[in-house]
Amino acid sequence: MSFFSSIKAKYDSRKAEKKAKRESKILSKEAKTDSSVAAAASSGQNQPEGEVHILPVPGNTNEPPQTGGGLNTNPDLEIRKGAGPVIPTAEMLAGIEQPKTREELRARAEELNR
Repeated sequence: MSFFSSIKAKYDSRKAEKKAKRESKILSKEAKTDSSVAAAASSGQNQPEGEVHILPVPGNTNEPPQTGGGLNTNPDLEIRKGAGPVIPTAEMLAGIEQPKTREELRARAEELNR
């Protein structure tokens, strides 16, 4: 027997051992799943593995929200509603003072900074 043929024989034997281990693991896994299915059937659970049942969350319905209520029920508590944009009258415009010029504003700033 040559050197290379002895190495090939060792390689083949190790390969066969690994294959046998793999097959025994697969068979043991199948036996475990068969026993768990049999145990579930004997305990009254007929649900297939992985099936999940979800219960609805309390308070969640598909009904639309009710209108009214809250601050809309009592006019005294009603949210303040604006009258809209204010258009000034001639009297209002007459009461508004004219804006100051830059020179007046600079003089006032110097006066305040002293």
